[in-house]
Amino acid sequence: MKKVFAILLATLLTLSLLPAALATPALPPELLVNLVHNAPNTGKMLPETFNPYQNTYLLTVADWVSRITFTPTTSATNAMVTVNGQPVASGQKSQIIQLTNDPQAVQITVTVYGEGNVMTAQNTYTVYLQRRPSERRTRVSAGFLT
Repeated sequence: MKKVFAILLATLLTLSLLPAALATPALPPELLVNLVHNAPNTGKMLPETFNPYQNTYLLTVADWVSRITFTPTTSATNAMVTVNGQPVASGQKSQIIQLTNDPQAVQITVTVYGEGNVMTAQNTYTVYLQRRPSERRTRVSAGFLT
């Protein structure tokens, strides 16, 4: 009887520790948990799903989109997020970024501070922005090419 009880107790202990062993490890504090843009209907970001360990993205939007914002989210309370150098609170929209016909890059930086306000870690994500060409900008109305 004591042997059965000991085996049962050991099994219960093992099963109670299993979820902790299978849990996803916490992200380092300098990584974003999520990054969202404000053009979900017209924008296509590659890779399509945000991955905290992926630092480079390409966001292509419709030709008529003139501005974009980002909402970066971090899990660290001692982290500061900037979008093109402007501070942004975690989970809040960034400043408006005006789009042009030329591709441009947006830098999203997460900086973690420790005791004494000393920087302990930093990570930068780069999102390359571009508009899809419109027929107005790419068609030839009349004439000859030589």
